[in-house]
Amino acid sequence: MANLLLANLALWVSAPAQAEQMYLSIGVGGGPKNAWNWPTLTWTPFNAAGETGLIVRGSLKAEAKTYVTAIPARDDAQIWVSGIGLDGEMGWQVAGDWGQAAMLAGIAWRDYTLSPEDPNSKLGPNQLHGRVSAQGHLVGGENWGGFWYADYISGVNEWFAEARPYYQFENGLKLGPELSLSGGDDYLHARAGVSVLGWEFDLPWVGRFWAGGSAGALWDTDRSRIEPYGAIHLTRAVTFSGF
Repeated sequence: MANLLLANLALWVSAPAQAEQMYLSIGVGGGPKNAWNWPTLTWTPFNAAGETGLIVRGSLKAEAKTYVTAIPARDDAQIWVSGIGLDGEMGWQVAGDWGQAAMLAGIAWRDYTLSPEDPNSKLGPNQLHGRVSAQGHLVGGENWGGFWYADYISGVNEWFAEARPYYQFENGLKLGPELSLSGGDDYLHARAGVSVLGWEFDLPWVGRFWAGGSAGALWDTDRSRIEPYGAIHLTRAVTFSGF
């Protein structure tokens, strides 16, 4: 989900400066009642990733989740949701010694299946919506900083906001808390955990990857319960000639 986009930001701003570069990120995550996968391709056509300039981003989405609501058959029905989606957005990033900040806008296509049917839900098949997002990286000192991300999708009225302050070790690894809120017409989730970013490694015949992960607890306010969650993600710089 959107936390992959923030992790994507955290990893590609640390990548070697090179204009006309693409960054492919793949992440999976979830918990007992939800799961997601979100491959993302980010392109900076005229500038390096951490510099001022244009950002173009496309994402595929697959997710499954549950929520509890009232339907004609019962007052506390558990709704199972599965969906796929495709996002495309473009925006402008401003960068300086303080870090980076960007605003993006675009479209979001969604196709949801609900079981049992929820007549009050805005989630449904073959939907096209607008989306806006904001993201940034603030540098607080030689070893301290933080990443933040927020987005909103119209139509389904979904939003997400996350912050990841961190301490950076000499080897480039970033460690810190992960705090987020997400919501829509049918749910409100709060999440807190630990995030690790910036692990670099090489694979034979493939090249260098940037990896990260997070784990913690998610509070589902619909059911007043706390569940564990976890996520891992990889980012790879991709040239126009391929890997």
